[in-house]
Order: sequence, then C-alpha cells, then structure tokens
Amino acid sequence: MIPFYYSKENIFSSKIEALEKSDKLLFYYHDMEYDKLNWNLEPPLDIKELYKLNALRLREKYDKLILCYSGGYDSTQILETFVFNSIKLDKIITVGAFSQDENSDSDKNMNIEAYKNAFPFIKKYNLSEIYETFDYTKFFNSLSNLHLTEYGHNWVDKIGSFFSVHHFFWHNLEEIVIPNLWRNKKTGIIFGIERPYLFYDSQNGKFYFSFKDTLINSYGNRYNSLYSDRLFFFWDVNFPNILLKQLHLIKNSCLIHHTSSKKSIEECLNDINRISNTPILTEDGRNVSAVYNIKNSLTVKSPKSSNFYFSHRDRYLMDHTNSEIFKFYINGMKNIKARLGNKSLSIERLPIIYSKRYYL
Repeated sequence: MIPFYYSKENIFSSKIEALEKSDKLLFYYHDMEYDKLNWNLEPPLDIKELYKLNALRLREKYDKLILCYSGGYDSTQILETFVFNSIKLDKIITVGAFSQDENSDSDKNMNIEAYKNAFPFIKKYNLSEIYETFDYTKFFNSLSNLHLTEYGHNWVDKIGSFFSVHHFFWHNLEEIVIPNLWRNKKTGIIFGIERPYLFYDSQNGKFYFSFKDTLINSYGNRYNSLYSDRLFFFWDVNFPNILLKQLHLIKNSCLIHHTSSKKSIEECLNDINRISNTPILTEDGRNVSAVYNIKNSLTVKSPKSSNFYFSHRDRYLMDHTNSEIFKFYINGMKNIKARLGNKSLSIERLPIIYSKRYYL
C-alpha cells in the first residue's frame, strides 16, 4: 500500500498537488488495518521483547536484511536489538556527505552522529565486514544517475515531504546499495522510523496518536521494488504492537510526570515529546528511557533540520551553486513557489498533514 493524501472530493499521491487543490486534507497510512486495533490495550510483553520478536520476524521473512544506520537513537536501538540477540544482518549502511567535511569533528553537514556514534559502534562489535558507507555527493556528479530527472521540475511531486538534495540519493537507494548478486533475493531495508509523538485532546480528556506525512513520505518517497521492501521497524503495520507499546509507555510516563510535577497533562506531554529519547520520569525522580533500552550511550546528537526544502545535510551545495544538481534542485523550488505561493507556512516548510486520530 502506497500512502496518499485525501480530501472529501479527491485523492492525491503528491503533497504539492494536494496542497495546490485542497485546503482540508488527511493523510492515509494503512487506515483499514489500524482501525482494527484496540488502541486502548497496552501489549503485555516488555518493549525489549517486542523489538526482539520483530527482528526475528524480519529475519525469517527476508533473504537479506540491510539496516540504514545513522548513529542516532532510533537506528541504534534497532542495531543493538539485532547484535545483542545474535540476529543476523546482511549489511549495515551509513549515508552522508563525508567528503565535504573538513574533519571528523565537523557537523557542518550533520555527519557527527556517524563519526562519533556509528563508526565506534561498528568497530567495537566487529561489524566492519558487513558495513558500508555511502557518500551521496559523489553520486550527484552526473544528473544521469537520478531517476527523478525524467520528471523535470515536477520531481517535487515524486520526492515526498522533504525536498533537500540528499533525498535524491534515497530515492535511488535500492539500485545503489543492493548488490547485483542479491537481485534474485527478497531484501528488506530497515529504517528507524520512528519514535511516536503522542497528543492530548483536552476537550475529550483523551490521548491520541496520528501519523505524520513528513515521517512516512521521507527518504525519497519509495516503498517497494521488485526485489525489496522498505521497512519501518517501529511502525510496521504487520507488527503493530511496538507502536502500541511505545504509545502506552509514553502515556504512562506523562501521567507520572503530571502527578509528580503538578504540571498540566499538555505541559508534561510537551516536555516528553521535546526530548528525543523520551525519558520516563519515575516517582523517585530518575530519568530512564520510556521507549528505548540503549546499552551504548550516544556521545553526540545532531539537531534535526527544521527546513523541509534545504537540509543542513546539504550545506556543502552552497559552495557549488553553479553545479547541475543545484540548478535542477532550484528549478523544483521555483515550481513549488509558482504552484503554492503563500500556502507554505513559512520559507522553511510546508504544512504537516496528519492521518486520522487513534485514541488511546
């Protein structure tokens, strides 16, 4: 199933077209399957056990498994789940503009998590034989490498919710990272999408969750090929208990925080959602993770880019504004401006479009 946008009258595959033609939109992401879940019921198994069971399920289902590993919280939790439970991965990849950094202490292009978290982890656990890094800037030397060029400036209708240049690489990911010898195999490519954000409906006094289009329609906006599937480890519709468990852990954390701090539920939820690894505030004042159980502490964390059009990961392009790739990108930005005008909330981002609400 490919996600889409919809209004009362129409269905759209393109976010740009959806915003161009309608003001009231919802995002469809496996609604029929998720409608069947009992969102009020917290799965009884421990979250660590659920991570392990999902890893085992994927290992049994696919001939080959590739993990996209950034060195951040989400992908580190997945990698530790496989490594510490002795579940085989066939390949681990890290992607960045590595050749554009002056040194390994630089976060100019948001690669510091790779340098300080990912690379040491790979070395510590002797995973170098299955590890590969990809520098997407080398891939951009020729526009002929890009699938998106066939659409001209309408590439913006195919790329998803993020338009910065490195997403061109992710759109072509399967052809780049899957070896030719695997083309007759079924390959699963695992992404660390995503720790959920919980919301609170004060009028009804209920917590709820909605999928964000920006998290689903990311990484180049492709889902499956003839020989591979992209897999959202935490949001896999075929294994929804991870998402349900995480949401209830966050809800429980919020209620504990609400009782101990005397803050409103909305304030407590904002506190929790603001912190990337979602600490649970226990009754004795300790902070432990509500949804992750990472054994190797992360040394650094890169700030997430708030700009949907031009990410910090592509800062190097400002030194290459005469390049063909930059000109191709700018033509797409002009296309968005011509079609949407002031419908963009700001110069940095388009509106986030949410799925229907699922109440806990």
